[in-house]
Amino acid sequence: MRWLRGIAHRIKMLSAKSREERELDEEIQFHLEQDIARNVAAGMHVVEARRQALLRFGGVENTKEQVRDETGVRWVADVIQDVRFALRSLRKTPVFAAVALASLGIGVGANTAIFSVVNGVLLQPLQYPSAERIHLIRIDNRRYTAPLSAADFLRWTEASDAPVSLAGWGTHGFTMMTENGAEVVNGAWVTSGIFDVFGVSPIIGRSFTTVDDLAVVLSHRFWRSHLGGTSDIVGQTLELDGQRYTIVGVMSQDFRLPGRAPGGIWALRRISEPTRRGPFFIRAAARLDRGKGTERLEQHMRMVEGLVKERYSGSTAEWEYVALPLKDILVAGARPTLFLLLAAVGCVLLIAVANVTNLLLARATVREHEIALRSALGASRNRLVRQTLTESAVLGVLGALFGIALAWACVEALGAAASSFVPRMDEVSIDGWVLTFGLLAGVAAALVAGAVPALSVPRYRLSEVLSEGGRGRTAGVRRGTVRRALVVGEFALASSVLIVSGLVVKSLVRLQSADLGIDGVGVVTFVPSLPSDPYSSPDVWDSFFATLEERLRALPGVREVGYSSSLPPDRLNVTNNYVVEGEEPTPDGNQPLAEWIPVSERYFATLDIPLLRGRSFAHTDRDGEPEVVVVNEAFARRHFPDRDPLGGRLKGGNLDPSKPWMTIVGVVGDVAYAGGAAEGMSPTVYTAYRQSPRSRTPYVLVRATGDLDAVMPQIRAELTALEPRAPILGVATMEQLIWASTSTERARSSLLSVMALLALIPAATGVFGVLSYHVSLRRRETALRRALGGPSTRLVGAVIGEGLRLVVIGVAVGFAGALAVARGLTTMLYEVGPADMTVYVGASAVLFAVAVLACLVPSISVLRLDPVAALREE
Repeated sequence: MRWLRGIAHRIKMLSAKSREERELDEEIQFHLEQDIARNVAAGMHVVEARRQALLRFGGVENTKEQVRDETGVRWVADVIQDVRFALRSLRKTPVFAAVALASLGIGVGANTAIFSVVNGVLLQPLQYPSAERIHLIRIDNRRYTAPLSAADFLRWTEASDAPVSLAGWGTHGFTMMTENGAEVVNGAWVTSGIFDVFGVSPIIGRSFTTVDDLAVVLSHRFWRSHLGGTSDIVGQTLELDGQRYTIVGVMSQDFRLPGRAPGGIWALRRISEPTRRGPFFIRAAARLDRGKGTERLEQHMRMVEGLVKERYSGSTAEWEYVALPLKDILVAGARPTLFLLLAAVGCVLLIAVANVTNLLLARATVREHEIALRSALGASRNRLVRQTLTESAVLGVLGALFGIALAWACVEALGAAASSFVPRMDEVSIDGWVLTFGLLAGVAAALVAGAVPALSVPRYRLSEVLSEGGRGRTAGVRRGTVRRALVVGEFALASSVLIVSGLVVKSLVRLQSADLGIDGVGVVTFVPSLPSDPYSSPDVWDSFFATLEERLRALPGVREVGYSSSLPPDRLNVTNNYVVEGEEPTPDGNQPLAEWIPVSERYFATLDIPLLRGRSFAHTDRDGEPEVVVVNEAFARRHFPDRDPLGGRLKGGNLDPSKPWMTIVGVVGDVAYAGGAAEGMSPTVYTAYRQSPRSRTPYVLVRATGDLDAVMPQIRAELTALEPRAPILGVATMEQLIWASTSTERARSSLLSVMALLALIPAATGVFGVLSYHVSLRRRETALRRALGGPSTRLVGAVIGEGLRLVVIGVAVGFAGALAVARGLTTMLYEVGPADMTVYVGASAVLFAVAVLACLVPSISVLRLDPVAALREE
């Protein structure tokens, strides 16, 4: 227990220092008086007795220092003293403190904000229990992956001895009837094991069972907002899409399906036995049973593959199941962008470190006399270095606190800006890990910045400084070289960030001006959500939309009306495999895929999609008539490169002899559906809506002249008059949808542009600081040149030339680094190469313009220099 008493004694000495000092004085005085008394008793005179006692003690202050060293708290006291000195020093130099703290704060704040996103999105586990055991099951064809079909899902669930529990879901909106009329409710249809797979249970009621039919589980938000949060909710019913669903449970408020926002409802759906392998629409997740490894899952997938291929002969040999960790799939699209942003803010922090290093070197020059005097008075090398590093650490802590405050504000802005392309943004927060990162980043950055001036502390002596007239020219020249190297590094990093940002911005400009194959000006779109009863009947559905088209076309200003199951530029609902008559199967047995879109007769005219050959759909293309299709140019190029596609025939799905061929009657221009212009134009097959399965929620498009906002109330009135139970969803103009399709690219470009600006400001400050320092070092030389009649323009040119030389070297190094980085960004660029010279030239112009502006103030100071006053100072 002696060590505990020792720690207690040390803490006591630090917390009650004045009292301990008094007690130490009293104890030393007591021993001194006792020694004096013994000397007097031995026959010495009082004065001699005191002198001898003091000699034996070796000096009272030295004795005190030895006692303090023995207690082990001397270094703590020194650190506290150094911290107080650093705070006083910063208070005395407010300009230096403000610039240094701003540089560190911006660098640390940007890094902390981006790290908070990386931490919340990439590093933190998903909120599902044992989320590492959850995998998404998809079909891999070596060229793409696809969801499961009904055939795949049913074979998975009927397989025996499965090492996983499997569930599926699909996005969906439900029309709910209330006392105030029809209302659209966000939600999803799910299979019975959905909550077991994600390891959660309702907080009220129960999960779905295998005997449930029309059952629904509510989200916590829906339960509170629509049903008042009453506890007796289980057993009540909701009318959804014209059917009565029984409420069986309520989930916790933080549950959501992967990639979906919280809220809504989850309705049970039974998967029916299909007649063929496709289409592929079921998002499936599997939870690996405890004690079962991925090897067992692989074996099970191969076994189910065999069942499916045996039962459905059209299944190609190359198709196979893949189990992908849920987290990897959710964040896969955002990972490259986040790493790019993390690299960009890392460059900003390095630039801030270089800038603060320059400031500290300049400050060290001003403090040469102070440090040299302390060294001459006996301060050791370690003591001076420790003090310098302590001052840097204090600066780092203050900069980190400022940066964390900035990050706190930035995270809110990032939540809005990045939510369009970064999943889990609602889970991002400034937690303990992020605070620790910010604090460590600030302190580490400041210590690195302070290491250069700290290493130069013991390199000179008082006599050397005094012999140089107090200007420390030898150290100044050495420091000037280091500062120039730092500025070169700053501009190299700044140019890299600026070029990468420029490439991404140019890509965005190209993407937003790309031809999507349509004319969206003057087109408004919406989705009428029809109840299943009676609109599940094709005849009733046809009659409703024929009447709706007629009424809408009669409205003032309306030119065209059409509808479709998908919508450009990025709302594709269905892809389908197909067979073209006369074509041999590929060697690997794979069937081609095409975008499969049922459309109305006037759809192409409504979006001004050009008809290149043949005809569009007619009113006679309906059930009972020969099935016809219209294909796009990409489809025609793939399958009919040397002949006319009109009259060609194809079948959707597998080659079923009993299924009739579909005849190509027209060819239209290419339109982007899957991912906008960035994904390119894919083969597309348009079918006649009246010959296709009728969706109760097609996209309706109306082309009108004048103000579209004035047209929508009339459209709502006509729809309500036809069917009061059909609310309108997703009202938007085509221009809004096209703009929204590039939201990811715009957010990425905006964030990188901010990073480029944050990199440019400290880089320009660094050039300004180095040139100001350069001018101050050559103040006497400049004064002599002016006194001897040297032309002012030459002197100014020399200063600007010095700055531009540093910029040229930095930009050259930065260009090489930017080119290396840009080669890895090709997937983020659209019609822009990694070596696009216009971007590099533009970045050079910006960098040199910033450098010239930074050089002007130091160069102008040369013109204002009074030679007589400057020489008198010497």
